[in-house]
Amino acid sequence: MWIAQLPGLEQKIQFQNDDILSGFEASGFDAVVAPFVLDCFTDESLAVIGENLRKWLKPNGLLLFSDFHESQKSNLSRMLSRLITRPLYFVLALTCDLNIKHLPDFELMFDNLPLIKTEENLSFAGVLRSAVFRLDQ
Repeated sequence: MWIAQLPGLEQKIQFQNDDILSGFEASGFDAVVAPFVLDCFTDESLAVIGENLRKWLKPNGLLLFSDFHESQKSNLSRMLSRLITRPLYFVLALTCDLNIKHLPDFELMFDNLPLIKTEENLSFAGVLRSAVFRLDQ
């Protein structure tokens, strides 16, 4: 990645690009960045990914999360989210063999981990969610 080539960062940043369901061996990361990735998995797969996150992050490590969001409080947000994600999942099913029909329950994964939400931001009428979680171990 280009950022690892910046002067002085090559020894400070380790990038891991692997199958997040397989549970690769690396651990002790300060942070895991998941931008618009986790919505491509089922609730069952997220449970596996959550357990892997627990192994990968060192104590007080950060999960930087951003993805689509379907508000349970706002009908407008829920409608906009579905207008965006359903056609997207349709195209992904045709082109990538991704058989996802709706957003997974991110909260189920977050609630089953010792994560503390330190920051959260909703944008685009609540359709996009960014959050920082700290592993509490």
